[in-house]
Amino acid sequence: MPIFECLCKPHVLTEVTFISLQLTQKVVTHPLFGKALVARYDLPAKYRMAYWGIRGKCASCDVEDRAISFYPPNPVTGSNIDPKVEGGRTLKRNNYNGVLNPGRTGDVIQFAGCPGPDEKQNMRSTFQYYGLRNGIIGGLEFVTLQPVPKNTQLLHWYGSGKSALVVGDLATLFGLHFAFI
Repeated sequence: MPIFECLCKPHVLTEVTFISLQLTQKVVTHPLFGKALVARYDLPAKYRMAYWGIRGKCASCDVEDRAISFYPPNPVTGSNIDPKVEGGRTLKRNNYNGVLNPGRTGDVIQFAGCPGPDEKQNMRSTFQYYGLRNGIIGGLEFVTLQPVPKNTQLLHWYGSGKSALVVGDLATLFGLHFAFI
C-alpha cells in the first residue's frame, strides 16, 4: 500500500484530497470506550496525515465536540511556520479563523485518542494548516513521532483531564496494539 502525503496547495482542497490521505488509518470500536483510531498499515516515523473539517464558529463550552482551532496559512507561502522563529514554530494568534469541525465529514483523525496514564503519544500536530481564510473546509497536518506498527492506536496529546479511557487487556481481545510506555 502506498504511503500518501499531503502536498496540496491551500486552494485545491477537496473532500477527496483529505479522504485519500486517511487510507492508512481505520476507526475501530472499543467494547467500552467508543471509537479509537488505529494504523491500518505499518506507518513510518514522520508520516504525515491531515485532520480536516468544516470551518465555522466554536460551539458553546457545554457541548462536546471534536473541533480544533483554525489558523489559515499564508496565501502566498501556504504555511503558518514563521521563518524568523527558531525551528519555525510559532503560536501566532492574529490569524485565528474559527474552528474546523470534523463532524459529518468523514475525517478519521478525530478519533485519535489522548494518551492515558500508561500510554504515550505517537503523533502530534504541526503548524501546517490547509485551506483558505473564511473558506468552507480546512485541515491541520499531523505527523507520526516514531514508526507505528499496523493495528496500533494513534494517540496525540490534547490537554490534561482528557486522557483516553483505554484498558490494554481489553485491546488484546480484539487484536489491537495500544501505545503503552
